[in-house]
Amino acid sequence: RGLMDDLWYRRLSDGAWSEWESLGGGFTGVPAAAATGPNDLYVFVRRADHGLWYRHWNGTDFEDWESLGGRVNSPPSAVEASGDIFAFVAGRGNALWYQRLAGGAWSGWQSLAGGLTGAPSAVTQSSGDVYVFMRGGANKVWYRRWNGTGFELWVALGGAVY
Repeated sequence: RGLMDDLWYRRLSDGAWSEWESLGGGFTGVPAAAATGPNDLYVFVRRADHGLWYRHWNGTDFEDWESLGGRVNSPPSAVEASGDIFAFVAGRGNALWYQRLAGGAWSGWQSLAGGLTGAPSAVTQSSGDVYVFMRGGANKVWYRRWNGTGFELWVALGGAVY
């Protein structure tokens, strides 16, 4: 992230790094990225309009910024699972919200409920399962698991985090 709230990147190709290039600005917080392969990368940011935006690397160039809309209250978290891209944010009502890119189409915003008190963090297992974690009620860490067909119920890991 640059001084003007723009996103910069370098690309490694044939063992050499490119010069720094800007993807534009107007975003807040930390970006997230997920890829389905070396020529299929998605970079997500929360912009000043509080919407979630992304740019797609198609193997040659980054395509223009696209809005996924929403009212985003946190930096995004993004993962790839079984060829699909998941983007998670804290949003309206401090709930966990996500969109899934499957078969070239975005799902639209889906709520996983919850009472987030921070930003979500997602990981993927080699099985294709997605785990998304958040700090929630009673300052506990909670998670939900995507099992390939849907998200299972919230599970508390116990303890308290501050």
